[in-house]
Formats: sequence, structure tokens, C-alpha cells
Amino acid sequence: MQNGLADHNGSVAQPSRELETLKLRLRLLKEAMPDVMLVHDGTILLELGGDIEGLCGYTSDELMGQPVLGPWLAPQALELIRGRIADGFQGRYQTLMCHRDGSPVPVELSVRQVHRGGGLMRAVVIHDLRQQFATEARIAEEDARFRALMDVAFDGMVVHRNGYVIDTNEGFARMCGYTVEEVLGMMPSSVVTPESVAIIAEKIRNDDTEPYEVTGVRKNGERFPMQIQGRRVPGDRDLRVTGFHDLTHQRTAEAERETLQSQFLQAQKLEG
Repeated sequence: MQNGLADHNGSVAQPSRELETLKLRLRLLKEAMPDVMLVHDGTILLELGGDIEGLCGYTSDELMGQPVLGPWLAPQALELIRGRIADGFQGRYQTLMCHRDGSPVPVELSVRQVHRGGGLMRAVVIHDLRQQFATEARIAEEDARFRALMDVAFDGMVVHRNGYVIDTNEGFARMCGYTVEEVLGMMPSSVVTPESVAIIAEKIRNDDTEPYEVTGVRKNGERFPMQIQGRRVPGDRDLRVTGFHDLTHQRTAEAERETLQSQFLQAQKLEG
């Protein structure tokens, strides 16, 4: 009898311990995950996990049991979220939360409907986009600074991968007589003479970063002296950035100076 009772108590105790262990693991998982997770019934927040305070400045205790459409959401986002809840939307979308200090917090919501306790709940994973947006803004700023520098340092600029132009500026297109749209997808070698192609290939093969001169060819077939200086983009062996100088005016000025100097020397001889 005692053994039967012990077996009976053990069979009850074992699942209970397993359930507590499972709850503990779920709680630790929620606390460790980088995103915030919440569950609501369309009206009230029922569960919260993750660093909600780091996301919006409110603690879990402050938000639990509060209305879903609370002050932690940006005013301009309320209509969108209210509509998504009413429509039973499932999937991802981006919106704005509002930090406790009043600052906007861009987020991506991943929404899934789940059945629980006979009711329909909505499980939402919230991904903080602030770092991503800041990175994108910094990249855009660096790109603008790079383009401004290239526009000042060179008459034209192209970014090319495996021999094909993937980015350029107005200066290069204008220098060669094309539009920017026409240049994209071209091979830079198509705007130089065949003899120059061999020179460029050798410079690239030797990873030469010093400026050198080749003969360019405009869209109308006109040839002109061109200076090139290129380098690989760190971290991407197939990506190169190349700057171009149209040396036409420089060569014209040099020729005029030589002519003037010759005329000056000739005049001195006549005077002597």
C-alpha cells in the first residue's frame, strides 16, 4: 500500500517538476533573447519577455495588464496597429514605438495568432531598428562624403565589380559622352583604346594604386588623354573604386606653353 502510494505521489511530482523546469527555461529564454516578445488578447498585454525597458523605458511590471494601445506606442502608429489587430493581420510590418523620454523608436513587429485557453491571442516579437537605422544613416553619410570627395579629387568615378560598372557619377558619364544610366552595367574597358585595356589589366593584376595614363574613347569615337587611379575596396577582393581625370585641357595648356616658350626663345635669338 505504501509502495503504491509512493508510486502515485511520484507520478504526480515528476510532471510537476518538469513543468516548473520548462517554465524556468522559457523565462530564461525570454530574458536572454535580443528581441522583445509580448502576448495580448487584442486589448490587454498578458505576457512580456526580453528587455522591454531597454526598448521603451517602461518595465514589464508597469506594462503588464495595461491596454495594448498605450503610451509606449507613437501616436501616429495607433491607427495602423489598431487596424492590424482588427483585421487579424499576421506577418511583419514596421512602425514606431514611443520611448518613455518621448523619443521615437522604430521597430519591426512579427505577429502571429495563437489559440490559448479557448481564446485567440496575438504573439508579437518586437525587433528594435534603431541600430539598423543609425547604421544605414551613417553609411549614407559616408557614401555622400565619399562621393563629394571623389567629385573634387577626380573628374569621374566608377565602382566596378568583376569588370562591370555598378555605380558611377555624372562627371564620368559626361566625360565619356554617356548618361549615367548608359554607364551602369558597362565595362570600364569600353571607354579606352584596345592598347589601354592591356595596361589597365596589368595594373589591376598587380594591384597598382598609383595614377597612370591611358587613352580614353568618348561615345562619339573621339580619343582623349585620360589619367586613372584605382584601388580595391577593403574586405571585397572583387570590388574596385577608380577615379578618372580628363587630361585634354592639361595637354592643351602644356602645348600652348611649349609654343609660347618656343616663340619666346625664337624672339630672343632674333634680338641677339
